[in-house]
Amino acid sequence: MMHDVLLALAGFPGDVFVYAPPGSSADASFSSSQLSASESPEAATRTGGLLLSPKLASFFTPAEEELLNRIVVSGFHLIQIRDFVSSVETDVPAVSLASASSLFSLSSSGQEVKRSAKEKHAGEESDGDQVGFKGLYVSALARAMDAEVQEYLTKIVEIEAQVLLQPLLPLSAVYVLLATERQKLATLYEIVTK
Repeated sequence: MMHDVLLALAGFPGDVFVYAPPGSSADASFSSSQLSASESPEAATRTGGLLLSPKLASFFTPAEEELLNRIVVSGFHLIQIRDFVSSVETDVPAVSLASASSLFSLSSSGQEVKRSAKEKHAGEESDGDQVGFKGLYVSALARAMDAEVQEYLTKIVEIEAQVLLQPLLPLSAVYVLLATERQKLATLYEIVTK
């Protein structure tokens, strides 16, 4: 189970933790206790997430399910930050007035969807209805975000080494060990989504 958590934290959903794209209704399974006081359930459905598979949720207590979902939120933030960085690096606008969520949608052929969306955005660039992220400052921001992502992944590797040395390391310890990195990714995610 711990290897599935570590993979999800590294931004790789699988059978245990599934990816709910931003704006999907699949992430409505977040309990209301996971939302901060300022967020509504509607805000949670706009953000998407990495969630414990509903097929496996019956094997866990509600407290365990909530802890697992809280732990892997950083993996979702990582996915969104990587998408932003890659869109800046390829000079494709990360936000379009016509279709803001097309770059973040993942399907069974996620790479083909992204490629067609990028080609579509490249063709629309001359229309003038694009709000694009181009320029020196945004490029520097993307590089700084990428450097932070690398630090986060290094921390995941360190945690994996601890798990290998201490196989009985509890999930709550993983949650605590990632506290600083989790906060950094949450801040970067807020920047990316604004």
